[in-house]
Amino acid sequence: MDSATKSAIEKAAEGVIYVSESDYPFTYVWAGLGADDGEVTEELVREKLGSFVDNDADADKPLKDLFGMEVTWSKWKSDYVSCDANAYPGPEECKAMRRMDEALDTHLSGIKVFYFGSNGAPGRVEGVAVTIFIVGRTASGNLAGVKTIAIWT
Repeated sequence: MDSATKSAIEKAAEGVIYVSESDYPFTYVWAGLGADDGEVTEELVREKLGSFVDNDADADKPLKDLFGMEVTWSKWKSDYVSCDANAYPGPEECKAMRRMDEALDTHLSGIKVFYFGSNGAPGRVEGVAVTIFIVGRTASGNLAGVKTIAIWT
């Protein structure tokens, strides 16, 4: 199960929150992949990680019915580059997010960010409890990363 990767990412994600109308933590996600699974895509995430959404009491669901969108890993990381001491997220939240991002960079390849919500359109997600997956491939080729929820009303 890629235990070293799991341990490192869980440790780096400890205390990290996604700042929205309700601040949710990041939790580790993992799914075994076979040689035929190919590139990490929205469809693959839906297939392999759907239970993480469908079994989450707070998330929009079911995943199979939600709108999805992808943003680049570099775009995701740019959102927490400079945080003002008089704003939220502030320097502490940004420092924690950068720590988690560094662990993901170290332990995963081909990282992508996917959003899934009940409102919007394909490629444009809105919703009340939007699930965010940041995932990539482990050194052994499996799918791993973190998940959180964004509350957007």
